[in-house]
Amino acid sequence: FVTIRVVGRAKLEQITQQEPYLAGICREVTDKIPPNLELPNLVASNIENFMLLLSSMEHRLSQAMEEGENEDLAKMNKRIQIAKLDDRFYNDLGDDEDEDVEELDRRGRFRQAYSVALATDTQGYCVSKSSDLERSPQELTALSWAAFCTNVVPEDDAAFRIQALDCDSLFDRLKLGSHMLREKKNQLREQMKKAGLKFKGGEFDEDF
Repeated sequence: FVTIRVVGRAKLEQITQQEPYLAGICREVTDKIPPNLELPNLVASNIENFMLLLSSMEHRLSQAMEEGENEDLAKMNKRIQIAKLDDRFYNDLGDDEDEDVEELDRRGRFRQAYSVALATDTQGYCVSKSSDLERSPQELTALSWAAFCTNVVPEDDAAFRIQALDCDSLFDRLKLGSHMLREKKNQLREQMKKAGLKFKGGEFDEDF
């Protein structure tokens, strides 16, 4: 078993040895921080707005699915009760009780990932905040990583996550995260249309 603790990113420059084990020369990869953080902060706000919108859309879809499933479950429970009276399938019915597991929504997962990224960031920053209302470079970096950690199935975001890992520009990674979330919004939009759902107040069609 191998335990790996990641403290940063590195690029393999050259392999110097292959036997009896691999050895090479690596270079640490650090983010390029723009001197002006106005645009990165705008994109960061865009990402936070996306998280709120996507969480609302997914919640509406989840409710619609649960309502549809409840009808099916009611029919199934009725059949089970009849089967019990006839001693059919009785032994196949277990006594296990489902435990209620509270799961975070997308916005909750985003906040959790942001907190972890912010607490474990070891990169030094030389750019200071120009405004009390502006996010610091460290906060922007944490947010840029957290944007890629909100999907329940991480493999679905594999292509974007690989691009993010290969990106050494904070601003470019923020834009990549915003682009990914916009695609997710469009996917959810189509799913909601098929389910006959629409947000009130025009939120459904609002563009960020």
